Amino acid sequence: MQMSNMKKYFHLSFFLLTIISFSCGSHKGPGINKDNLQKYLHVPSPYWQDQILYFIVTDRFMDGDSTNNDQGTGEYKKGDGAYWNGGDLKGITQKINYLQELGVTGVWITPPVANQWRNPQHTGTGNHGYWASRLDQVDKHLGDLGDYKMLSATLHSKGMYLIQDVVVNHFGDFYTYDGPYDPEDVSKNFKLHDVEQPKQYPFNHNDARKEEDRELGIYHFTPSFTDHSDTIQKTQFQFADLDDLNTSNPLVRDALRENFGYWITEVGVDGFRFDTPHMVEHDFWHSFLHDKGSDYLGIDLLAQQLEKKHFLTAGEVAFFPKPFDHSGTKEARKYLGTKNKPEMNSILNFPLNTAINRVFIEKKPTSTLSFRLKSIQENFQRSDQLLNFIDNHDAPRLLAKSDRQTMRQALLFIMTIPGVPVIYYGTEQELIGMRQTMFKGGAGSPDRDHFDTESDYFKFVQSLIKLRKTNEVFRRGQLKIVRDNSYGPGLFVYEMRLDDVSALIFINTSEKLQLVDGLSVPTFNPGNYVSKYSIGGQNEILSVSNDRIIDMVLDAKSAQAYVNTDHSQAKFDLHGTIGLNNDFSEILTTSAIHLSGKAMGVENMGLVIDGDYEHLLPITNRNQNSWFHDLSLSNLMNGKHRITAIGYDDKGSLITSSKHFTLALPTKHLFHYEDEIQDDYGLNGKYTYPSHRSFSHQQDIKAVDVSLTGNNLTLEITMSEITQIWIPPNGFDHVLLNIYIDMPDKQEGVKSLPFQNAFFPNEGEWDYRFALGGFGIEAFQGHPLTSGTERLGESIMTPFVNVDYEQNKISVALSAKMLGNPTTLKNTNLYINTWGGSAAYPRTIDKTRTTWSYGGGNSNSPKIMDDINIITLE
Repeated sequence: MQMSNMKKYFHLSFFLLTIISFSCGSHKGPGINKDNLQKYLHVPSPYWQDQILYFIVTDRFMDGDSTNNDQGTGEYKKGDGAYWNGGDLKGITQKINYLQELGVTGVWITPPVANQWRNPQHTGTGNHGYWASRLDQVDKHLGDLGDYKMLSATLHSKGMYLIQDVVVNHFGDFYTYDGPYDPEDVSKNFKLHDVEQPKQYPFNHNDARKEEDRELGIYHFTPSFTDHSDTIQKTQFQFADLDDLNTSNPLVRDALRENFGYWITEVGVDGFRFDTPHMVEHDFWHSFLHDKGSDYLGIDLLAQQLEKKHFLTAGEVAFFPKPFDHSGTKEARKYLGTKNKPEMNSILNFPLNTAINRVFIEKKPTSTLSFRLKSIQENFQRSDQLLNFIDNHDAPRLLAKSDRQTMRQALLFIMTIPGVPVIYYGTEQELIGMRQTMFKGGAGSPDRDHFDTESDYFKFVQSLIKLRKTNEVFRRGQLKIVRDNSYGPGLFVYEMRLDDVSALIFINTSEKLQLVDGLSVPTFNPGNYVSKYSIGGQNEILSVSNDRIIDMVLDAKSAQAYVNTDHSQAKFDLHGTIGLNNDFSEILTTSAIHLSGKAMGVENMGLVIDGDYEHLLPITNRNQNSWFHDLSLSNLMNGKHRITAIGYDDKGSLITSSKHFTLALPTKHLFHYEDEIQDDYGLNGKYTYPSHRSFSHQQDIKAVDVSLTGNNLTLEITMSEITQIWIPPNGFDHVLLNIYIDMPDKQEGVKSLPFQNAFFPNEGEWDYRFALGGFGIEAFQGHPLTSGTERLGESIMTPFVNVDYEQNKISVALSAKMLGNPTTLKNTNLYINTWGGSAAYPRTIDKTRTTWSYGGGNSNSPKIMDDINIITLE
């Protein structure tokens, strides 16, 4: 790169694009060639809240030039996910019309810079782009500078934008430490890998054995770190053996500003997404983006000189907040800096993504989502600038963990809230593989391409994008939570409001019918409203009463969006009344209560608890205009609940009356179990943990305590050790706790423990399984038809866990609802064991252990590191 001083930028004449309206019509734009390419490279920044981004792993999207696939080092193997597969920049350019037909307005690509093609161990390749070898060239697998310019200009000519992924934390893996690390002598045990080394200055000074390289201090010359909670290690040690740049060094900062500024001036990129920003000190981000006094302008200032007034700078701030805890959101907010010392202007919204996973996949209470949305509103002044996403390239796709209907609900959600929606490539084609190719013959796609514009799912995503584009209220409105559920999956209602336009979105995450009762909607006039968008169910018409109240039953796993401009006037005269007499001002402490009330002109009466219409309790005791019912409270968890009396008048209209009460049943300790300490060596006593140094005795159970509150079960599991080295959202890592429950009233249980090569002890059968992991919690109902050796069973709602680090205790509350609302838990059997990985993907075991696999067995050995004897509740 021939650039002497980035302050001396040449003047560019901007070709101002015609403002693209948010309509569904496509903007074809002129054909791009070498003569007109330059004038389309630089365009003014858009308002990002009006955009929909499409995130592409370039190697996996489209092979536009097969001549650059194989560079002759053994790095290319089409069809194998560990190798380069052939996607490139030309391929993206060839498919811009496809993307435009889908409706997205911006493309975010993985880092296009020259990469280390294979790692030194020959166990992986840099096909993803995050192992840089130099920063001023396009990787040869992806094309060249001309191809990149063509992509940029073609996008811009069609009213679309280009986001480049950027890595400043590290280079590829060019050196390591082969022995103990001595911070006083960083050359000791230092080893350069026998691979082609970086040639670009100053990044070629990477040999700690050379005095010049140590004095220049381009790299930190440290080993890999394992403890993400250690700030010094996280910002100065190697991440996964990738060579950590010394981003506090002014020379490194200048080089990074120079090199990444190059892509703005030469290619005209419209924004950067930053990889691993939380592994870099905060002062760097202010300097990198806003520095005025160095030889090379801060990225944001440079972009402004090129008329990109709103150049996007979004960080992959990977914080996974614990439920109902603001700390993760607050940590993420820090990367926006302060008024006097700004940093980025956006983040990838990992706090929200964590809540999406909990509510839509793990089937946790929808109040989890309410809390996170409010936390984001409180901590981010411009939440409409945050990048909201469901899937990314570092985790299994939602469709691999759940079902189509859940995916549809989650997509509708991010398309109707403040922020910038990000669609991971292939979502519109229902791709399952984390980095599956879109083109035939590539990884995960042996038989066909995936660019079908007539498929149902393509049209579904296309219609959602149209919904957002044609309704400004979803892009620029203010969000307000209207109602949620605190005890499980179910109702989630929120309003988006912009001036006089109001939209109501109803989502039912439950597999059961949910009651919406007494919902006050001041922004909706009385009358009928046709659904603006519908996912499943029969709730096409929303009826608002004369008092601006909504009473309705929401279908299972459905979602509806209504806008108050779609209105037909109607008058609703209810022909009956219903009432609830009980005074709930006092906290309830008994397991049953006598209810009574008034009812006139209503039939088919019943009681609904916490909106669970599926389990409506019929009211059969009536006396003229009165009714009464004895209600058991044993299956309710302690806390605030909503009880609703319902009935139907002679016109079939739903009539409701509801009240709240607070329950505080006493808790009884039932059982304490002591397990042998450090017996975590498998059932044969010969297992060994994986060899990675982060493993110790996290899978050793010391004790189990069982308590009962009504029919709600609480387990306190004391471990020999609890770690959170990888910053897991659930507060613990390196262990999967499997809790199996055998209910005495269930006749058809399951003998085998799925994916564990084992059976329930004493020839018993399990009915429920709760698999507790630090990065995900899963729960299943067992049945011979749906569960087995390699079948998990029907997915059900999952519990929350709490961690007491001082006592090394992991506590889990299993509600009666999770256990099928039993009449009693007497004679229930509990069995608990430990392993690593997840329910469907446990870690492997062989004769000899490896970095991530167990030793001391074989592929058919039981995947149980420690377990307890069966506990029977009495």
